[in-house]
Amino acid sequence: MSYNCEHSNIDSTLKDFKYSVLKPVKFYNKVKTLPEYSNISYSQFKARNVSFDIFEAAFLRVSNDTVINDSQLEHIFEYLINNIKVSSDTNIKKIVKRIKKLRIELVQRLGNLDPEADKIAIKNINTIIEKLEMLKTVMIDTLKSKNAQVENEIDFDILMDDLLNPNDLSTSNLLSTLFYNLPVFGNSKSNSRKFNERIYRAILSAMHRNNNELKKYYICLANYIHQTNIYLLDRRVMNICGFNAYNKNAPTKLKEKISKLEFDHKRARYRINDFIVTIDNESTSKYDDAISIEKMPDDSYILGIHIADVYSLGISPATRESIEYRSRASLCENVDKNAISLFVEISNTGLIIDKKILMTTINVNNNLLYDDVSKILSYKGNDKLCQTIVDLIGLYNIVDNSKLPDFPGPSTIAHALVQKYMLLYGCVVSGIASENKYPILYQTGSDKKSEVTLNEVHVNTGFDDNGLNTYARFTSPIWDVRSFINQNSICRCIFDRIDWKEKNDLRLQLSGFKNKINKELRLRIKNSTNDRDSLQE
Repeated sequence: MSYNCEHSNIDSTLKDFKYSVLKPVKFYNKVKTLPEYSNISYSQFKARNVSFDIFEAAFLRVSNDTVINDSQLEHIFEYLINNIKVSSDTNIKKIVKRIKKLRIELVQRLGNLDPEADKIAIKNINTIIEKLEMLKTVMIDTLKSKNAQVENEIDFDILMDDLLNPNDLSTSNLLSTLFYNLPVFGNSKSNSRKFNERIYRAILSAMHRNNNELKKYYICLANYIHQTNIYLLDRRVMNICGFNAYNKNAPTKLKEKISKLEFDHKRARYRINDFIVTIDNESTSKYDDAISIEKMPDDSYILGIHIADVYSLGISPATRESIEYRSRASLCENVDKNAISLFVEISNTGLIIDKKILMTTINVNNNLLYDDVSKILSYKGNDKLCQTIVDLIGLYNIVDNSKLPDFPGPSTIAHALVQKYMLLYGCVVSGIASENKYPILYQTGSDKKSEVTLNEVHVNTGFDDNGLNTYARFTSPIWDVRSFINQNSICRCIFDRIDWKEKNDLRLQLSGFKNKINKELRLRIKNSTNDRDSLQE
């Protein structure tokens, strides 16, 4: 909460400091008369260091007519030394950071004053700056760390705040600012990690708010850091900035792979001869999804995610529950099955280089259970099955660069692999739908309670450095109605190439599905809540 000096009588609040150091309770009772703090409790007053807000406002309004006399200053700073609430080293550093920022503002203020006309104000402000230096030293001395180290950390934080919250987005002075502040940046691993984390989050936030101008500014800042070798940028920042970007028109390994596939013109399908597995829990009887992977000599990967093709069966949502339909679509091992396959070429830094959706015929080599994966890893064989699992884990460790607290935590590495790659399918394909204005049902969130919408919604996908900020369900068309509907929609748009009128009709149809799905979801959540309440009673 900031103190608004324009609407509050600072002088009357602080006048008692002329005579003595006020007790915190007495000062609280005075502060509570101000409109901004009328509802604040005593514990909040102390915990939030509201007193510092009050004094800060008073210092910043000093002029020839609003001088804080020496006696007042002595008592104010004695109060601050004795009563600033600092429960941890982190809180002490926050207070020191506020002191240093206030000092910077006051120094800037001095630069705007007239040496002759504003002599009184200049003298008063210089005294306040001296007292702030004393207060800062007292605060730092309570820390176990060395003073110079703490000062460097705080100066770095202040500089980063200024760089990431610019008054204007002009990049003309960035380079000179960086060189001028080289001593502040230092080259410590701690500051390097902080910079990478903060610039990544800043770019991500700008992307989510569709603020392209701010995003451009941040990327320019990262580029200068990169070029001047102040810090090494981590792969997330390199990817999200596009510094690892590829030429979309250049030949890729995936394009080369597709060019060599056998194509059945009669069925309009590609024949996939890769080593393919499904990974499911023990209760699974029908298989929606399968995975294949190839590791390239340059340590990049071509990942194949193959989803049971229910679209080509011509099944309507009304009849999708039939056992016969599920059996026909299920990706059982050693049987030719139709699939909607997404191939993604991924660099060894996690950057998506190329992607392609194909209608395919596949033959799954193994229907694996979660426990089978652990046994295969323990066996450490040299066969194709073991190598596939090892490569899937290797790629997982590359692409798993963010935590997903909204998703249920996987119980095993096998579960984690399936979750991550099926999520990737939903993000990539929904991204393709978004780019091309194909109507699908996007998820409004990443948990099971999230509703669906026809408008794209940015969610935490874990693949933000590839610009994959939308998600839609596609990977369980046998069991999940959302996946079933979305597969039907994307196939009609991509493979049947329906015209704009048919797309509008499809959007209207999806609108009806959306309302029905969301209504059922809300009812299910309501019933679940009622069941819990009745159990508690």
